[in-house]
Amino acid sequence: MKKLIPFLTIALCLPVAVIVTSKAPIETQAADSGYKAASLPKTIDLNPVPESEVRSYYSSLNGKNLQGDDLLKALKPILKNNQQYYSYDSGNAIWQMYEITDRDWTLSPAENITNGTYDKATNTITNYKYGSMSNPLDNPYLHLLYRNHDEPASNIRAWDHHGDNKGIDREHIWPKSRGFGVKDGNEVKVPGARGDIHHLLPGDSYVNSSSHSNNSYGFVDPTKITDNAGNKYKIDKKVVVGGNYRGTSQTFGTTLGTNEVFEPQDCDKGDIARACFYMVARYNNLAGDDDTIDAGNPNLFLEDTVDTATIYSTATKPVSIGILRDLLAWHKLDPVDDYEIHRNDLIYRNYGKNRNPFIDFPNWVDAVWGTVELGEDQRTIKARNSNPSGLANPSTDTLYSASSPVVSIEAKPTATTYFVQENFAFEGNVIATCEDNSKRDVTKDCSFSNYDLSKVGGTTVTVTYSNSSITTNYAINVAQPELLELSATAFQVKQNETFVFNGKVFGKLNDIKRDITAQCTIPEVDTSKPGKVELTIVHNPSGLTIKATVEVQENLAPFGLSWPIFIAIVAGAVVLLLVIFIIVMAKSKKARKAVTKAAKKSVKKSVKKNSKR
Repeated sequence: MKKLIPFLTIALCLPVAVIVTSKAPIETQAADSGYKAASLPKTIDLNPVPESEVRSYYSSLNGKNLQGDDLLKALKPILKNNQQYYSYDSGNAIWQMYEITDRDWTLSPAENITNGTYDKATNTITNYKYGSMSNPLDNPYLHLLYRNHDEPASNIRAWDHHGDNKGIDREHIWPKSRGFGVKDGNEVKVPGARGDIHHLLPGDSYVNSSSHSNNSYGFVDPTKITDNAGNKYKIDKKVVVGGNYRGTSQTFGTTLGTNEVFEPQDCDKGDIARACFYMVARYNNLAGDDDTIDAGNPNLFLEDTVDTATIYSTATKPVSIGILRDLLAWHKLDPVDDYEIHRNDLIYRNYGKNRNPFIDFPNWVDAVWGTVELGEDQRTIKARNSNPSGLANPSTDTLYSASSPVVSIEAKPTATTYFVQENFAFEGNVIATCEDNSKRDVTKDCSFSNYDLSKVGGTTVTVTYSNSSITTNYAINVAQPELLELSATAFQVKQNETFVFNGKVFGKLNDIKRDITAQCTIPEVDTSKPGKVELTIVHNPSGLTIKATVEVQENLAPFGLSWPIFIAIVAGAVVLLLVIFIIVMAKSKKARKAVTKAAKKSVKKSVKKNSKR
């Protein structure tokens, strides 16, 4: 029995050892911070997020009719929930994300990716390998802030950053020094707001360092420009256009202080404004009892200011940038575009796991901060109403651009031939054209009807956008397959178990091959006896058949034994253990009697000795 104890102990400890040694996904965490840096995904989903899913993301706001600070307060938990951060200082995580989030998908289409597998049918990339400065790998062209996008010399690749004002910078739209980057004179380097990809965009390094720096945003007085990046750029003046300025505020002059403001080129104005709006919605302390305010989770707000002082926010002292009224004007001057929408979707699906609500619902900007009215020159603030305008309702508010509703749709199917009685599923894309002539993919927001796949011939599919009156039609052909093909010709099943067909049946016609398993009859298989059974599969609409082999495997007990032998061994082992147990217990009874007798005898001797004393 003593020899059995160590073995029993080991056996009992094995499950514990498995639990202790099993490894959770690797995650790094900066010292003294509560913000964990996630690992970059290797599977990338490039698909647009359907409008229904966008509305669902904000569904907790439905029916609340919020505005102003109440809307900001309600948005914060939505944006914070499931948000992922990536390390800003360790490794190349932010630079590597740019390969996807800010890729120029025209100059560097997904089909060109070699360091991963791109599946056009699903619009996903698997086993993607990110590059680095020493090993650029895919190295796609990027969309950069402050660059002249019409100038070929502006096309720069993801790993063309050199730290010498000749390449790319990670541009903090909200400067680190304004609320979360510095404490007690020391820069606090933790994941969190500092590396939030929604406000961390790739930009021209020269403009970032020489013109923007940590200056507030605002229109620059054309007569008081102190830095024109387009005139001073070190490589090619055509690359950075005149329009990225630093100088005195046109809106306020020097009444808000002598600090200068920065004005980017027109096509970047709205992107920058909406990134600032996002930062205030995500990082604020309007609830008063929220999580700890620190370097990773600052307390931010927007106002008309040109202050550039380095300052650290606290729970009771939020920190601002500005100029707010100019940012509101930029939001209107440069509406949401396809690049922003796609970037927002890529971040949501693959990286940050959250969204910028002011890209999704541009009218919410007015619902929080009120409105501005521009003069005819589109640079002068004619009027400012700081009262919130409108109420947020994600179930009905217009997505992306209030001024650009969908006016028509076009179906671009990749499959126009189906087999008779097949279950219809649209394959391809539906592209919407908006009033401003912009286009976007609305496939997942469309329904498909009126087709007839019950008989051979031609039929028409009606595509309807988002339960509206906007429709389009396209023709499909319904045919019979000429032959059948199986994904596998041999299958296996255990004896006495129910056979489940886990393959696929394809119909083939010329170069067309489609899955028609659902239209086939697959007979039951007798699994009572081991051996091979021939399976005849019938395609019901055409009567075509195809054969497969099913191997019924003998259902053996553990160690490859037959069940009668295994049961006999187990029964014998149980009987043997019972016999050993009885013997041990019998010996234990005798031992207990001997010990009791010896103890009584010892007590008697002790009593006698004590009485003699």
